[in-house]
Amino acid sequence: MIREAKHGHDLRGIMSWRVGQNGKRLVIKFESGMGDFGSGNRVEVLVDRSALFGAAESRNNRLEWSINTDVH
Repeated sequence: MIREAKHGHDLRGIMSWRVGQNGKRLVIKFESGMGDFGSGNRVEVLVDRSALFGAAESRNNRLEWSINTDVH
């Protein structure tokens, strides 16, 4: 899942994503002209552990990352 944090909108339609050849890198990019969210927001990425090979045991069923849209 790729969403914006303020309102929970799904962003997959305005982004492209791919996994590197060795399966160790996830690359997510905004499509041209689609990355303007204003200030005070962030993009959240959630990946189910079941999507990973050899994932370590954890209490969480998914991995989560977030990227703030305000660059300082």
